[in-house]
Amino acid sequence: MKHARSTLIYLSGCLGLSHFLVGCGFFRDEEVAARTPAAQIQTDQEQSPTSTSRSRNNFYADGIAATVNGKVITRSEVRDGVALIRERFLMEQQLLSQQERERRLRALEKEGLDALIERELILAEYDKRGFPVKPQHVDAQINYRIRQQFGGDRDKFVEAMRQAGITMRKFREDQIKMIKVIRMKTAVAADKTRPPSPKEVQAYYNKNINEYRDEGTLRVRTITIPKRPRRDPLATEKSQRLLVQDIHHKLKRGGDFAELARTYSHDSAARQGGDRGIIDKQTLQPLLTINAYNLKAGELSEIIEDARNYYILYVEARHYGKAQPLSEVREDIENSLIAEQKEEIVAKWVESLRSRALIKRY
Repeated sequence: MKHARSTLIYLSGCLGLSHFLVGCGFFRDEEVAARTPAAQIQTDQEQSPTSTSRSRNNFYADGIAATVNGKVITRSEVRDGVALIRERFLMEQQLLSQQERERRLRALEKEGLDALIERELILAEYDKRGFPVKPQHVDAQINYRIRQQFGGDRDKFVEAMRQAGITMRKFREDQIKMIKVIRMKTAVAADKTRPPSPKEVQAYYNKNINEYRDEGTLRVRTITIPKRPRRDPLATEKSQRLLVQDIHHKLKRGGDFAELARTYSHDSAARQGGDRGIIDKQTLQPLLTINAYNLKAGELSEIIEDARNYYILYVEARHYGKAQPLSEVREDIENSLIAEQKEEIVAKWVESLRSRALIKRY
């Protein structure tokens, strides 16, 4: 089973409070945390380490976003939690009106606050049991992240932390919270799932058949906008970014891709309206190939960037290959269906926590 993850979510999982949004990803990630079983909640007998907190005065100076049963969530926590997503949004949506941008950013921060409220509810339930996360489990989780997200290079990890302005102490605190949330969710869902029936497996396979096919070939169009065009010495990287954003905006509003490619694109397919013809995985450079194969027929890509250019892709058609037989993917499908069951169980449990909690938003 393939579960594609965006670069943004991947980065959010690397650093800062944002990774709660990933770390609480309903049993499909954080393998090290999951290796510590739900039973750990009932078996750990150490005293919980005292966590640091800001002073009451700092909470009020910072600004209160919400309280959950008296526990304060500050506005800076919300901002930290959506910082990377907010930055990407601002970069890609510069052509929106100021009013629309502010509306969408408010919605984004509301989602971040909702996630932090959910986290506080779950952490409170975990902490009622009085069982802490052992230091060695935190170390294992951090080492796992370094292996998976930095190729095992601790120096790169430390540098990324430094650039993000995150201390190791803060990062460890975030990891502890993440592990607690995952354990709690695992415990809630334990023994409440059932094996999917053959009929459910067959229905899922039929509905998602393209996920199990060879990736086949695509018919793709491209627009390439250089950051420093040779034909226009007055152009800057900023002006080129604004240009590609304007082109992308026009395309999303129904603009003709071929016409815009002939007008603005700087690649070998520009005269053909950006038409690259039928391609396979060996035709384009890896960055464009990965993005193209993540699109469905009729879909437009987001703006893609490398060191020299901005790109926009459009997949006109997609020709899938032969599908794997159900017998080869049955286990993956069963695991996905069980994961969906767990998500539903946890969602209902969290909703029951919300209904009993005293939550006040500011």
